[in-house]
Amino acid sequence: METKINRFDGGMSDDYRSNMIGGCAVLKHFDCLTKSHSLTPFRGVVADTTGQSKIGNLLVGTDGLFYGLGTDVNNPTLGDIYKKATFSGSWAELNNSKSAAAIEYTLFVEQQNYFYYWKAAYLVKCDRTGVASVNNTFQNVVWTNVRTNGVVHPKDGVLYIPYDNKIATLQTDGTTFNATALTIPDSRYVITGLTPYGNYLAIAITPVNNSPIGSQVLLWDRDSSIATVSESIDWGTGILKVLNNIDGYLIGISDAGGSSSSVLDRDMIVIKVYNGGLRLLKQVSTIKKTTTTPDAVINPRVNFIFGGKMYFSLTITGGSTSPSLNGLWSIGKNKEGQYVLSVERVATDDNSETAVLAAAIMGDYVSAVHTTEGTLTISNSETLLANIFTATSACESLIINDGDSDLTKKLIGVTVMTEPLPAAGSVVLKYRTDEAIALNTTNWTTIYTNTTDDSISHGAINIESSGANLPQYKEIQFQILSTGGAVITGLKWKSEVIDKQLY
Repeated sequence: METKINRFDGGMSDDYRSNMIGGCAVLKHFDCLTKSHSLTPFRGVVADTTGQSKIGNLLVGTDGLFYGLGTDVNNPTLGDIYKKATFSGSWAELNNSKSAAAIEYTLFVEQQNYFYYWKAAYLVKCDRTGVASVNNTFQNVVWTNVRTNGVVHPKDGVLYIPYDNKIATLQTDGTTFNATALTIPDSRYVITGLTPYGNYLAIAITPVNNSPIGSQVLLWDRDSSIATVSESIDWGTGILKVLNNIDGYLIGISDAGGSSSSVLDRDMIVIKVYNGGLRLLKQVSTIKKTTTTPDAVINPRVNFIFGGKMYFSLTITGGSTSPSLNGLWSIGKNKEGQYVLSVERVATDDNSETAVLAAAIMGDYVSAVHTTEGTLTISNSETLLANIFTATSACESLIINDGDSDLTKKLIGVTVMTEPLPAAGSVVLKYRTDEAIALNTTNWTTIYTNTTDDSISHGAINIESSGANLPQYKEIQFQILSTGGAVITGLKWKSEVIDKQLY
C-alpha cells in the first residue's frame, strides 16, 4: 500500500486520528496557506536589544513602526514607551513618555497619534511624536481589573477603553472623556474582550473570579444615553479571554478548563465563531499522560488581525514527557473557506520560550515579548540565504493506521518531497509508533537527514544512520523538520500488512 500527502492547508486538527485532508497534528513556523500544496518555512528570529526596559506589550503605530510599553531604564517603577525607528535597529525611549507610577501592561492603544495605557488610578496619555506638552496623567480612573485592550471603532473613531465591568470613551478631539459610557449591570462580571462588529461594539464578559461556568458576548450600539445593550450571546462554558473579528465573523477563544487548580487530567482551549449563530471551530487539548497536571493558558495581550488572520498566544503544557506548544498562533481561512489553525511563529529558534506575552507584525517582521517582560526577539533581517532560516519549522502528521489499527504493518519505505533544496537546506524525517504515540512523548526516531543541494526528494528503506530496519507498527506518526529554507511539497510512504485480522 502506498500513500501520499501533498496538501497541507488544513492546519492542525482537533482529532489526531481524523482523515482531515491537508491536516496535521502539529504545524509550527510554516506558512501553509499561501501555497496549499507546500509548507514554506518562515525566517528565523534573533534576540532584540531592549536596554533592560521591561517591554511587556507591543503595537504597530499608525506610522508603521513598532512601539513597546515598558519601564524606565533608570527607574523601573516608572512607566515608559519605546520606539523602534528601524526594524533592524535598537529600541529607543520615546521622548516625554514617562509616567510616575507602576504600569498595567494590558492596555496599550493608539488614537489620533496618542498612546494610552494604565497606571495606578490613572489613564496615561502620550504623544507619539514625543511632544512635551501632553499631560501624562490624563484621567483619574479608579480600576481593579483590566483584562483586555482598548479599541478604536472604525465607524466613529472613538476610543473604547474597558476596565472592571465598565467602558470608558474618548472622542476624536482627544479631550472629551466619559469614564462610564457603559456599565455592565452585573458587577460579578469583568470585560475580557472588545472588538468592532459592524455598527456594534462586541463585548466579552466572564465572571470576575475566573469561574469557567460561562461567558457572554454583548452587542452594544455605542449609544451611551441608553443603559442597556442590544443583544446578549451565551458563549457557553469557559473563560472567554480573546475576542476579535475576521471578515465580519466574531472569533472567541476560551479557556474551557478554568484555572490550573480546577484541572486534574485534561485542559482545553476552545475556539468558537459567531455570525448570527454560535458554532465550535477548533479545540486544543492537553491530557495528563503520567504525573504532571496539564495546563492550557491564553495570554490576552496578544490579540490582533494581520493579513486576514487572527493572532493570539497559547501556552500548552503536557504532562511530564509530553511535549509543550508555545508560540504565536494564528487562525485564518484557506482557499476553500475552512478555518486553519497553526503555531505560526516560534519566539526563539531553539523553542526555549515558555510563553509569548506580546507580539506585533509589520510587513514581514514579527516582534515578540516572550518568557518574561523585557525579553524580546524579532525576525532575522539577514540577507545571506545561509543565515536566514535559522529556526526549525516542524510538521507532525496525523496518526496513520493504513485503514485499520488492529493490523500490524511494516514500513517498507518513506520519502519527503521538497522544492530544490538550497545550499543551507536540511530536512529531517522522524517517526514514532504505538506506545510513544499513546503517551504523546518526545521519543521520535530519526530515519534520515537530507542536505543534498538541489534535491527535490529523498527516500529511505531503512534507518540511514545505522542500517536498521524501518519499524513495524499498528499506528505511526511522521515528523518533518525543516531548516535552512527547505520547502516541503509532499510525504509518501509504502507499507504492507504482516499479520491477518483475527476476530
